[in-house]
Amino acid sequence: MPTQSQPPAETGAVNSKLFDRFALAHAAAGFAFNRFNVSFTNVVLLAVGWELIERPLKDHFPELFPHSSQDTIENAIGDVMAVLLGWRLGSYAYKVGL
Repeated sequence: MPTQSQPPAETGAVNSKLFDRFALAHAAAGFAFNRFNVSFTNVVLLAVGWELIERPLKDHFPELFPHSSQDTIENAIGDVMAVLLGWRLGSYAYKVGL
């Protein structure tokens, strides 16, 4: 059975802006990566890699996503930025003893 491509996110909707309500989840993932000693380079690779495979995953398994519309490029960049910011916050938290 052929898969159907998921529609792009509509303007103003989830997955359309630089940061949306899922940015916090992405930042939390970055924070967790830091706490598990995942290197910055590997976090960059994981974050970018996820954004690359997310599109076909949404096409093939849309039911796995709360919002299966395709991310805009702006949103994908924001997702990666949020992961990296979360990683950096994790590094800072470690340095100050949290």
